[in-house]
Order: sequence, then C-alpha cells, then structure tokens
Amino acid sequence: MARRGYNNENTETNSDEDKIKSIVWRDFTFLLLALLASFAISYIEVNAGDASLRGGTPDSRGIVDTGFIATQSLHNWLSKHRDINDILAFLNTIGCVLLPAVYLVHVTVWVGDYDLAFRYLATQCLRSICGWFTYLPSSPEYLMSYYDVPDIFQCMTKECGDPSLEEVQPFVSFFSGHVATMVCCANQ
Repeated sequence: MARRGYNNENTETNSDEDKIKSIVWRDFTFLLLALLASFAISYIEVNAGDASLRGGTPDSRGIVDTGFIATQSLHNWLSKHRDINDILAFLNTIGCVLLPAVYLVHVTVWVGDYDLAFRYLATQCLRSICGWFTYLPSSPEYLMSYYDVPDIFQCMTKECGDPSLEEVQPFVSFFSGHVATMVCCANQ
C-alpha cells in the first residue's frame, strides 16, 4: 500500500511538472512566432509599394497587385485563347454563383430555414456599401466574358458584341461577391 501511494504522489508531481513545462514551451513558442510575425508585418508595411520585390512594376495608376504580377503569363495566354477564358468563366459562374444560389434557394424555400438567406442578403448589402465607398475601376487588363457574372448582365441590357472590344461596365470587384456567397454557404 505504501508503495502504491508513493507512486501516486510521484505521478502527480511529474504531471504538474509536465503541465508547467508544456505551458512554458507554449508561451515561448507563441512569443517567438509573434516576434517573427511582427518583423514580417513591419517589412510588408514599409515596403508595400515596392513592386520590384514581387518581380513586377506598378500599373499606370501606381497600383501594385501581386496576383496580377504572378499570373501575367496565364493572363497573356488567356487573352490569346478567349474560348478557354470563356470556358473557365462559365465554370466559375456555375461553381461560385449558380450552385450556391441553388443551395440558398433550397435551404430557404424547401427546408424553410431563412438564416442563410438573411446572412446572404446582409453580406451582399454590406459588400455593396463597402464597394460604394472604396470603388476601384476595372483593370485595363480585365478579360471580360459574357459567361461570367457580372458581365453576363451586360448582355441582358444591350446588344452583345465581341467582349474583347466592349467597354467594361463598372462593378464592385474589390469585395468579391463570389467569395462572399461561397463563405455564407460554407458556414451554413
């Protein structure tokens, strides 16, 4: 019996020491990661406008978009192969607009759960308000396709010609409606 009690006390002592070591290592790891994150944030804030660090140059308006810089060769290829651009735009419309819309209608009308519909409407309303206050014009490199939202709506209101020659209608692109819809549905 005495031996059993001794083991329990020893086990409790080891357990407390392990907990303390675990807490100290957790806190040390957090402080180290916070320090590294602070250096990264400081570097980015100080050098945000230097496009040469990303392998490119700012556009004519001084905007530095790393996504544009990184995908320049793909953009050039798609601008020469507009049929492939249209296929990808159509897949984007189906995957990011049509399927979530069908799901939203199903959940709202068929299931009777209006929560997703209210979240969707609130998100799109706030997105539009933010887009109104932070509107950025479409990039001159924008590849319009009548198979993608919002360009498809342009065809509904007027005669559609060659999308490479058409003027791009203004739309809120900075706060993506496609992403907002997908996030609303994913969090359902």
